[in-house]
Amino acid sequence: MKRIVVIGGGYIAGKAVRLISNTLPSTDLLWISQYSSEKYPLEILSLLIRSSAEPDQWPRIRAKIKVEFDAYQKRMNHYPKQVSKIKVNAQESEVSFLSDMGTMSYSFDRVFIFSKPEISSSFEKQDTHVWPLSSTVEYLVNNWSHIKKPVVVGSDMGLLQVLARSGKKFIWVRSENPFSEQVGYCLDRKLKQKGVTILDQDPFETWYQCLEGKALSYGPVFISDSAGLQLTNLNQFGLEEMDSHGQGPNEQDHGKQVVRVQVQDFEEWLASDFSPEKNLSQAMRIVEASLTGKGREITNRVKATLWNLGDFFAGRIRVDNQWPDGPGDMFESALLHDGLESGDNGFLIRMGMDKSNSRLVEMEAVGMYAHEWLNIGACLMNSQAEISDISDSEFTWPGLGINPLIRCSRMLKNKAQPGILGITPLELKQSADQGAEFFLMDVRSKEEFSKGRLPGSTNIPLDQLKKRVMEIPRFTPLVLYSECSARAYQGARILKGMGAKQLYVLDGGYGLYTLEKDISLVSASDRPASAGGCPAC
Repeated sequence: MKRIVVIGGGYIAGKAVRLISNTLPSTDLLWISQYSSEKYPLEILSLLIRSSAEPDQWPRIRAKIKVEFDAYQKRMNHYPKQVSKIKVNAQESEVSFLSDMGTMSYSFDRVFIFSKPEISSSFEKQDTHVWPLSSTVEYLVNNWSHIKKPVVVGSDMGLLQVLARSGKKFIWVRSENPFSEQVGYCLDRKLKQKGVTILDQDPFETWYQCLEGKALSYGPVFISDSAGLQLTNLNQFGLEEMDSHGQGPNEQDHGKQVVRVQVQDFEEWLASDFSPEKNLSQAMRIVEASLTGKGREITNRVKATLWNLGDFFAGRIRVDNQWPDGPGDMFESALLHDGLESGDNGFLIRMGMDKSNSRLVEMEAVGMYAHEWLNIGACLMNSQAEISDISDSEFTWPGLGINPLIRCSRMLKNKAQPGILGITPLELKQSADQGAEFFLMDVRSKEEFSKGRLPGSTNIPLDQLKKRVMEIPRFTPLVLYSECSARAYQGARILKGMGAKQLYVLDGGYGLYTLEKDISLVSASDRPASAGGCPAC
């Protein structure tokens, strides 16, 4: 290749320019960047959110970042030429742009385009701002001390983690929960403890209809879901999708002259990703694969998102594109939780595996140490670890005894056995409402049962199960639960070994049962704040 053009600014584009220069030192390289007066582009905004600083400190941090990046570019001796009106003619292999010297044209052998997300909105309402438009961020920075109780509309966690860490009371109007049902329930509980008001928007109503009649006083409204967003935005360069080959090195069509380098989705731009080098590494693989023509497969790319919410973290990781059409029956998951109502150390972990090969493919966590567990989980996914590799390992965890990842993997291993099925609280209620017959068994201790139980359940503690097996009906489906269902899975294995056929375990157990609970056995004055499950759950 004799002539290469790089279009785009920022740290990743700069690293790509350096890689190209080192790989093909004799190449005639042109680096151009669309001129922009934007003060808070998404790359900078993502760094500011990760900094944990409050917005009134952002101007100082932003200035420091800019100085450090300028110094880096000077040290590397690579500077982008600031231009406007960039047009790429893929058929003629020519790029044209407007510079200080007028309109210029440049022929190329290959052009790399680093896609810049564009946010725009036609939504106009007084005291309403579209996040994360640069003007909205500047408004937030300039009016931070005067914003009392804002409304956040949508499921973008970027602004939410800024507000949650700062301790500001705010209202969250959302159209969907970013987590699975019970992990989302745990996150909601922790946010409500911080004074956050959560309103779930009906699909047939607008956000302001959702707020009507709630008698809530609030400040400005920040909209995230109503913003029109373009990530690839090739049309601004006069290109169509067919003019470029795709975003990853796993796509083998390297004959295309236009290479679109896009490694992040919008959500990850603003998430406190605990692996900040991940996107840089992927971008370099894309560039290197295109330069060499060899291609590099990314068969198990782990998609990871983490939110820092002050005194706890919430996040999820999964193997991207594991099941293009949905996991269906090939997926199985298990939940582990402890101390959700007992203080800062409460946590919840959800692990999911591919039943065809027993590999860990998904994980969610909420709690003080969620970021550390998810970091370990991402490494395990990258190494294609199986659930048995985790359950049989000797991870230690100071102050918590057995590492929660091991405990959760053992639950998942038990659940994956033939003849033992999971059932959610909603599925259990729907079955009862439809008149289904089942025997609901609480395998917790007598003391735990006396503090609260599920309506209609019978208490047969795990250590008495073999002695009292005659009390269990033989031909009725059995539904077992404990505090978080770890003991329930042990009980199910025992019963399976004794010939039981229809065995179900309640996902999340008593601690995450979000429907009605029966606590009529204890007076209100004697009722504990938490059922306080035993260490074995």
